[in-house]
Amino acid sequence: MKTDGTLEKTVVTIGCVKVKQKLLLNLRVGFAISAELMSVFVELLRRRNSEIAQAYASRFTDEPNLPPRKTSVFCDPSNVLQLLSHPNTTDKCSIFGAQPTDIFRDIFALYLPFCNNDCWSLLVIFTEQRKIYYVNPMVPNFSPFSADELSYFENAVNSFFFSQNILLPNDSRFTCEEYPYQYYETASEKVDTGVYLFLIMYFICETCPISFQQQEISGFRTAITHWIISARLPI
Repeated sequence: MKTDGTLEKTVVTIGCVKVKQKLLLNLRVGFAISAELMSVFVELLRRRNSEIAQAYASRFTDEPNLPPRKTSVFCDPSNVLQLLSHPNTTDKCSIFGAQPTDIFRDIFALYLPFCNNDCWSLLVIFTEQRKIYYVNPMVPNFSPFSADELSYFENAVNSFFFSQNILLPNDSRFTCEEYPYQYYETASEKVDTGVYLFLIMYFICETCPISFQQQEISGFRTAITHWIISARLPI
């Protein structure tokens, strides 16, 4: 296909990713979300989380009795695949960032998006609940996952924490189960699972039940395109 270079034009830079026009074409109906584009989604969520933290910190200055706000951590998909495949040798900084972190003191939740067999899925780890929640947009809501699948994720996450000397009291473990608050139509096509996953992460961050219709996905593709171009999410 002949182009005049427009597709190589950088529309916006988000994090370390220069978002080119051709990357945004992945948001057209019928196209799958690439790992690079998912990394852009993740960076938008990080920025939004940082904005909320700054707003909370300014309030904390005025009201010193407020407890410190815990943060959420959003991992890049490539690092999540490394954790799931090689939990004992995964670099801590690739998951938590460059700064040393006490996950129980500082972190509320970790979001781990990953793509397997062209289908995007998500693990969300809530530190206070000691829970790992699994979301797969193509699995009908409230249909039980196989015990082997849940056990695989549970073992990978716990092995990673153990390798980093992140231990729970009384030798307990994080347990894995289906995320309970999801009320959306299951994705019928793998190409839509990336859009589903971005919406799912956004809903969970908002502590809202996950609820939308498949017929809305094409409209969400357009909305997400605008959010990327403006380099921020609505608050």
